[in-house]
Amino acid sequence: MRYFITIFLAILSFNAVARAELVTIEVKGEAHVEEEALSQATLNAVNDAKKKAVELQILSLLPEDVIEKSSKIIQEKIYDQMERFVVRYSTVKSGEVYENILTVTLEAVVDVGSIRRELVKSAILKNPAESTTGKEAIEVRFTGIKEITRLARYEEWLQTSVPGIKSLLPRSMKSGEAIYSAMIDGSLREAVSLLGSRMPDGARVTLNVDDQQSKTRLEIQVLEK
Repeated sequence: MRYFITIFLAILSFNAVARAELVTIEVKGEAHVEEEALSQATLNAVNDAKKKAVELQILSLLPEDVIEKSSKIIQEKIYDQMERFVVRYSTVKSGEVYENILTVTLEAVVDVGSIRRELVKSAILKNPAESTTGKEAIEVRFTGIKEITRLARYEEWLQTSVPGIKSLLPRSMKSGEAIYSAMIDGSLREAVSLLGSRMPDGARVTLNVDDQQSKTRLEIQVLEK
């Protein structure tokens, strides 16, 4: 299987990062269809999709070990109050049933800003506003994503390869594209030199840095075997 993933990083103002509170994400939900209970199965599948949309935002904000250690608090503060964080949604595709499993696809708008603030208030996440001195705001764009569940791996790869990238916050996730706001400590060009030559799953990486006026753009094209 071959596909391209492109990451664009462009310098933004810090105010633009602060305003990036809502994330639009396309996500699937599933539910078992009981006899003569299609409407209930549809409701369950919708709720499953909404939970997955919120879960993806938590995964982008916290490492898995922290999520595991704080699972009880996250359940009480986030998942049990899910309606607070999914501000609206629309059905992209519904009514697909295969082997008694009903699948729906939603485009959900998630208030990641409120999730982040709840995690900070619960002392699970450090407040990113406390450590922005000397950092520049950037935008990170992934395109060509075949499976949105793979994003956590790409995020981990990026932050491990470039330790200077902090506060990677999702802004939009849909149709194979994911856009993030982030802060970078130091020069973006220097950060490029820290990127490894391989992405997860053995994909090959081609780097191309393009400087134009006051903007710096990093393009990473990945061709999976």
